[in-house]
Amino acid sequence: MRARWACLAALASAATFDETEADYTVVVGAGRRDCYFQPMNKGIPFEIEYQVVDGGDLDIDFMIIGPSGQVLVDEKRQEEGLHEINGREKGHYQICFNNMFSRMTDKTVFFEVFTEDDYEEYDYDDDEYYDDYYDDDIPVAMKKKEKKGEWKKDLVEDEATEGMLKEKVDDMVRKLVKMKTNLIRTAQFQAILRAFESKDRNILEANLKRVNHWSTIHMVVMLVAAILQVCILRSFFSSKETAGGSKSMT
Repeated sequence: MRARWACLAALASAATFDETEADYTVVVGAGRRDCYFQPMNKGIPFEIEYQVVDGGDLDIDFMIIGPSGQVLVDEKRQEEGLHEINGREKGHYQICFNNMFSRMTDKTVFFEVFTEDDYEEYDYDDDEYYDDYYDDDIPVAMKKKEKKGEWKKDLVEDEATEGMLKEKVDDMVRKLVKMKTNLIRTAQFQAILRAFESKDRNILEANLKRVNHWSTIHMVVMLVAAILQVCILRSFFSSKETAGGSKSMT
């Protein structure tokens, strides 16, 4: 019976595996410096990835400042970047985007923060683990049986089965944790690909506007040149006709 509770314990611990992923798209105004705060516990590493998807030359200054004010990352005029912070300090980390060098162009920035707690191997035979997770859910009859010590006899009788079940539970937990990590990573990659797609689309739209703009200017110049040529040719013929008429009168 206790092995069954341990199985449920393992599944519950896998379901509550602590991972956090957050992605944002922000607009950093011209001549501005915007900072965002990420609270972190000590010893938990996290990753930050960013890329400029629209605006100007698609570059920006990037900084990560620790809770004590120490500058952990300082980049100048970059289009994108990926950084892993070990999280040695507990507190709020500043993620700053600096667009002070641009006086006229806003920048659209996509960034993503990914944190992951280490998976802890639990001993499912340990009484402390058992009590922490399941004391509130154990039926009253089973608790009375525990107090009498009868559950120990059941464990001895079913020791071989429980050992096999424990191995299966451990393997199941590892697979569930790995599956959840892979799913979160997949969602992270999809968000990055969406950002790349948005960036490429903005570049294409900017190029299209530039081509249309210069094409319109060239067309206007050609029309003006054609009109000037016609006017000049007409002036030549009109001047000859005037000169011929004056000679005939004399």
